[in-house]
Amino acid sequence: MCFVESLITPEHFATILVRDLDLPRGFVPNIVSLIQAQIDAYSPLHDVTFDDSEDGKTTIMIELDVSIGKMNLRDRFEWDLNTRDITPEMFARQLVADLGLGGEFVTEIANSVREQILMHIRKKITGEGGRETAVTPRLPHVQEGYPLISPFVAVFFLF
Repeated sequence: MCFVESLITPEHFATILVRDLDLPRGFVPNIVSLIQAQIDAYSPLHDVTFDDSEDGKTTIMIELDVSIGKMNLRDRFEWDLNTRDITPEMFARQLVADLGLGGEFVTEIANSVREQILMHIRKKITGEGGRETAVTPRLPHVQEGYPLISPFVAVFFLF
């Protein structure tokens, strides 16, 4: 069970989302299955640790380029792939507090950091530059021409 699942189950989240958006109750199973598929696909990646001797490096370069409104945050820093002491969400909250930015930056920063971490882990596991596999689905990127859209929002466009 991952951290988020210990706070709220996919079923409970889907029920709340459907109620808040005044959608038919029939959406709940579809939302739950999409959430569960993503959890199942990424859960193995969260438990991976790397030995320094593999390629001599367990740190990666994270590049942030987050824009909200007229504010743009660009930053570059190293992240140890083996760290378990801090999550991207904890890092984002602290960075936003240190820089005096609005709270809306927290989610964007955390998502960007987590996506880059997972991409680097996927590259190390597959050895193929992170090509898509059945276990690790491909994440859309703005620079590839895909809109950044939450899977929770995307589900409503499928029906």
